[in-house]
Amino acid sequence: MDLSVTLARATDSRACLRARNAALFVFAFAAIVSVWANGRHGYPVWDFLLSDQGSFDDFFMDRDEELADYFMGDPRYGALPPIAMLLGRAYGHIPQDAALVLFICLLTSSIAVVTLLVTRRLSSLALLLLAFPLWFAIFRGNNDIYLFLVILAFAGLLAAGKYGLAALLVGVATAFEPITILLAIPVLVRLRWREIGLLGLGAALAWLTPVVAGPRDLGEYVDVAGQGLSNYTADMAAGDGGLLFGNSLWGGIKIFAWGPLGVAGPEDGLMTAWTLFPYYRILGGAVVLLLVWVVLRRERGIAANVLALTIGMVLVPDVSATYKMVAVLAALIFYIYRSQRPDFFVVSLVALALAPKAFYSGELVSGGLFTLDSALNPLLLTAALLLIAFRQVRDGSGTPDTSSAGVVLL
Repeated sequence: MDLSVTLARATDSRACLRARNAALFVFAFAAIVSVWANGRHGYPVWDFLLSDQGSFDDFFMDRDEELADYFMGDPRYGALPPIAMLLGRAYGHIPQDAALVLFICLLTSSIAVVTLLVTRRLSSLALLLLAFPLWFAIFRGNNDIYLFLVILAFAGLLAAGKYGLAALLVGVATAFEPITILLAIPVLVRLRWREIGLLGLGAALAWLTPVVAGPRDLGEYVDVAGQGLSNYTADMAAGDGGLLFGNSLWGGIKIFAWGPLGVAGPEDGLMTAWTLFPYYRILGGAVVLLLVWVVLRRERGIAANVLALTIGMVLVPDVSATYKMVAVLAALIFYIYRSQRPDFFVVSLVALALAPKAFYSGELVSGGLFTLDSALNPLLLTAALLLIAFRQVRDGSGTPDTSSAGVVLL
């Protein structure tokens, strides 16, 4: 073997080890500090793991909502997306305790197996065990936990060159979590009609078939979902309900505008939020354009592109709760283990965003609560996204960044 090739592989291996160790250190240090802060100051982040307060609430609500036909007389936040609706219906036909046990067993085993299949390294399980967003999503029982499997499957299909199957997966996933449409960017920029057709077919089947086959027709579903979206926007986005465990750019803007260091007064709260929404849509559109540019700039940088896309999935929506960060966690693991030379600083920024750090909580002038997580995570994720974009420019088109599948990482 050529000496230069041997040296290059050794360098790649060291880069992967540094990136993995950086993520493990950040996760482990944050977990230790969190436990200490909980014992010393009552810091509550890990309490839900030791009590039944709030545990699995989202799982039971989704299951009960399906059994009650979406609360026809009292739509809280409206109908679930179709795939989430089918999941709630499936668990709804199983006794409650058995359904919960099945949910936990299926999820944890599936996540562990898929992670090992994709990374081929046992050390990846250590990242899972120390990852706070994963535990948060499981113990809330939130449907966003399935995003972890979707992201790893999507990244694996792209790495294998199976863009048609990746497009079909994204189409179906939009009927589970609509923001996954951002994952379609690597498919759309290729301008292959077969792949675009599979994307549309997956979306059409996933969105229409479960609704037509459900307890209400399409018109009723759209009405309830529209009313629920309006309520959700008023309470969680324009209001402050989504801030306590938020990670979106919009939440960060609100905190810095109406937080302790902000300039807006109490009377400017809700009205100003509604006024700023159109401008935030422009900012969100700019983030999407940046993602398109990143993918176009280095289409073969699959691992970095998937990480950038999942960061966009968290930053762009009005509200992105902590359980949605499992998508970024999945992409980070893929980036560490399947990227040819993962960037140490990108990994460190994303790991810091994923680590619990709500050691400080504050109050907006409107009375809403926020934490250090919801203030810092939008900044950390934005910095990581811009750094990925910079690295893509520096590295150019290059070679595929999934060639390190054979690099030995213990």
